[in-house]
Amino acid sequence: MKGDGIENPVFEPPSPNIGRQRQASVPGADASVAEAEEGPCGWGRFTPKALQICNNPEGYLAAYSFLAIFQGIVVNGLINVSISTIEKRYELNSSLTGLISASYDIAFCLLSLFVSFFGERGHKPRWLALSAFMLGLGSLIFSLPHFSSGKYCYGAKVEDTCQIPGTSSANFTCSASMKSSLSSYLYVFILAQLLLGVGGTPLYTLGTAFIDDSVPKHKSSFYIGIGYAMSLLGPAIGYVLGGQLLNIYIDIQIPERQDTA
Repeated sequence: MKGDGIENPVFEPPSPNIGRQRQASVPGADASVAEAEEGPCGWGRFTPKALQICNNPEGYLAAYSFLAIFQGIVVNGLINVSISTIEKRYELNSSLTGLISASYDIAFCLLSLFVSFFGERGHKPRWLALSAFMLGLGSLIFSLPHFSSGKYCYGAKVEDTCQIPGTSSANFTCSASMKSSLSSYLYVFILAQLLLGVGGTPLYTLGTAFIDDSVPKHKSSFYIGIGYAMSLLGPAIGYVLGGQLLNIYIDIQIPERQDTA
């Protein structure tokens, strides 16, 4: 191998000569491998010429960096900042909110070996496209409870104990029928976190591997370093943005005081 490394053929423009050269050099190559390595940038037959400016390692690095920043903002920034607010808003216990936070890591651990094994033998950019779709879907599902749970009424939380008329100051447990239904949104948050974990798995298992396969060996560390730097930038942006969003009331419009006559 030369010192300059070998460029990944996925970024080479398709031509009949290249295809014949590969068939001649590797006569027994599998057709699926050739399909995974060749082809212009696009979706199926939709391959506009303007999009081919991204059909190079720099274009892939830009897309990977954007996806890593988005994942860091949502998963490691906004969710961690707002988890205490979610606990109060939907009347959850601290152990349940901990389960919400851990659901992302659970999905990541369960799928990392599977994705690494099958993704290495498949089309890595398509796996990254699936990653972007699952991250977007998980983020959308995570926001659904805000729109379906109605407006937030301050002080309307159902207490665990109640005072029975005609008794002393001792409190007695209320009936189970008074329990709020907001806690059922726990499963929506867990599902969203699992989908975010599914989306984050190909990003950090196949994304960096594809960068290493796509650039010369003496440049791979530089490209991978940029990718990891962008993945660290995402949580920083998420924490700063989340801190500012905490100053906004839950329903955007600040309601009138409810504790006055």
